[in-house]
Amino acid sequence: MLKAFTRRTSPRRLFSQQLTPTRPTPHTSSRSNSSSSSSSGAYNNTRTRPLPATTKAALFLPSTIAASLAVSAFALLDEDDEKENRFAISLPFRRGRHAPAAEHVAGQSREPDERGGSEAERAVDRHPRRLWRLLTRQHPLHHEHHHIAARNAGPPVVAESPEKKKKLGRFLSRRGKSEAANTTPPAATTEKIANDVAAAVDASDDKYGQTKEFKAALASQTPAELREAFWGMVKHDNPDGLLLRFLRARKWDVDKALVMMVATMNWRSKEMNVQEVISKGEEAYAASPDQGFIKQLRMGKSFLHGTDKEGRPICFVRVRLHKQADQSEEALEKYTVYIMETARLMLRDPVDTAAVVFDMSGFSMANMDYAPVKYLIKCFEAHYPESLGVCLVHKAPWIFQSIWSIIRGWLDPVVASKIHFTKSVEDMEAYIPRSNILKELGGDDDWSYSYVEPVPGENDAMVKGAEVREVLLRKREGQVREFEQLTKKWVEGELNGGARARVAEELRRGYWELDPYLRARTVYDRTGVFGEGGRLEMYKYREAKGKEVAAERFDEID
Repeated sequence: MLKAFTRRTSPRRLFSQQLTPTRPTPHTSSRSNSSSSSSSGAYNNTRTRPLPATTKAALFLPSTIAASLAVSAFALLDEDDEKENRFAISLPFRRGRHAPAAEHVAGQSREPDERGGSEAERAVDRHPRRLWRLLTRQHPLHHEHHHIAARNAGPPVVAESPEKKKKLGRFLSRRGKSEAANTTPPAATTEKIANDVAAAVDASDDKYGQTKEFKAALASQTPAELREAFWGMVKHDNPDGLLLRFLRARKWDVDKALVMMVATMNWRSKEMNVQEVISKGEEAYAASPDQGFIKQLRMGKSFLHGTDKEGRPICFVRVRLHKQADQSEEALEKYTVYIMETARLMLRDPVDTAAVVFDMSGFSMANMDYAPVKYLIKCFEAHYPESLGVCLVHKAPWIFQSIWSIIRGWLDPVVASKIHFTKSVEDMEAYIPRSNILKELGGDDDWSYSYVEPVPGENDAMVKGAEVREVLLRKREGQVREFEQLTKKWVEGELNGGARARVAEELRRGYWELDPYLRARTVYDRTGVFGEGGRLEMYKYREAKGKEVAAERFDEID
């Protein structure tokens, strides 16, 4: 009886039923287990252990309560699945990808700080809370002019934590370079902090040398600069969701996530200067002596159009149009970042990843160029973590097989698992509705890419709107400050009645008010894909075509 109850109420069994009801589950008899092992896999290989006293006591509870306790306790009993949990408010789950948090199993959707006090619920947010603690622990951060600047205000607020966490939390609490020298920690202290973090990260797992970049960021940038880079990276995202990307990419290791995030902020602000690429825009690149960037846009080497079955925006890449001599490596890298940043703006909650389709039709060795492939892989793995949902390689010729064997060796196993090869439109239909597959690929979407040139004066807001931009930046700084203060209280366990979610939504809306003053207009603005207030209309052209067809039929009737 006890063994049968254990099987029926095991956390793994109950959780699998919640997540995938149709999946085969273990039978109660050992004979059934052995016969169904091929279909159920590891789910049928669990062996019954002696029941502890707590489980025996649960036998006297009603079965519904016992099952509920088992599901809640699963987060603590099975760490491998639990550590994939995320905030409900920021990045909702999709079945089969991540293990859902306790409130999702129960069908609820609440802000992290309102989940209640159970151990399972606290386990859900422990990693993001730790990472936020490292970023906001010591001192409040304030604003100077329209830049997001940082300075100490009042005594430091230090939460109880291991000594290592205290050291890690100091780096964003240092004062700016402009302040008196006696208030800035000595270089030796900064170096020690960086070394403490580096010691916590396994060098063998540092594929892109981000520990070195992390140290360089601490040595060369003030907390104000790092803070400005962070909030510049947030844009219209939920701040919690941004942190969770780095946590998931580093398998919930907070130290590694911290190193990765600071290295990315350093890359965005110093190495690549992402904001310059965005603010310079197509209009400036069209007038530039180096025509490599704009040439790629005009030919439609890659473009963003439509969505897949999961609602993810799709980036189509026509590999046959790439020639190494057509553009410099710098122009190609800027173009790659431009496409990725534009794709980010197309993400709408709950969708948090994009799809990529490499159209390999007409591919030859003249189109092969390993440098941009390596750069794209680095962007996805190091600087845009958890941004790729699926990648389709369509109609790859046989000569690509040897090339793929090389490229696969560069890929992280998680990224490699998202890449699928398709040969026909039927294969693509597993990922993209036929109505959304371009006609040139065999689908029904009667749309073709055509570049619309920049319009004179389309970026006047960036030049003539300085006063409005100043007002909006001050407003955003106030929202940022409020979110940081609420986060500090939330990290220490104080509930705020949904205030953080409210401010996060204000930040999202506020970004779109600022957008015309920070980002140069793109072909997607000129064609109506981006609408007012960040409204996204991927298939707006279908309405016009529908009206044309209706008008033609009406004329025929007349």
